[in-house]
Amino acid sequence: MGNNITNDKNYSQKERLDKMLAMSNGLTAVLIEVLSLSASYLAKTDAEIDFAIWVACHDQAIMGRGMVGFDLSELPWSTENFEAEKRFLLRVVDSAKAKQYWNLLDYEPREEMVLCSLEKFKDLIEDFSKEFISTNNFWSKTLPKPAKHKKCSLHNIYLHEEGCVICNNM
Repeated sequence: MGNNITNDKNYSQKERLDKMLAMSNGLTAVLIEVLSLSASYLAKTDAEIDFAIWVACHDQAIMGRGMVGFDLSELPWSTENFEAEKRFLLRVVDSAKAKQYWNLLDYEPREEMVLCSLEKFKDLIEDFSKEFISTNNFWSKTLPKPAKHKKCSLHNIYLHEEGCVICNNM
């Protein structure tokens, strides 16, 4: 079992299979960690911090292996600031692709696989449009929004309700 990241509302049924980012549980954990690092270091606004926390919430150590896939429509987008939020998310991916902050991990990620996944994730984001934003609340009982914006003292990334996505995976 693995995880998929999709942009289902944007593609036909046939295109969905070709476009989705399908990953093993191990690759998913690495992807979430490098995205969490970059998002946490780049986030300046409350909305950007929400994105950083939302990504970190996809912690398989807490949610379960194979249980953290998502569709881009589920991210904490707002219709009024969509373009700025999309630019932020693309900067996060570019930062992760540049391996910024990877030195904070206690392991060496398999670079080729991670970079390939980041590129596919970037393609999904670039294709995502405002009209596909979900009207459902992206914070739920299974993915609760933390009451305060706290950071891990070791990794300096935003914490979710159960702690640090990197510390939880150690």
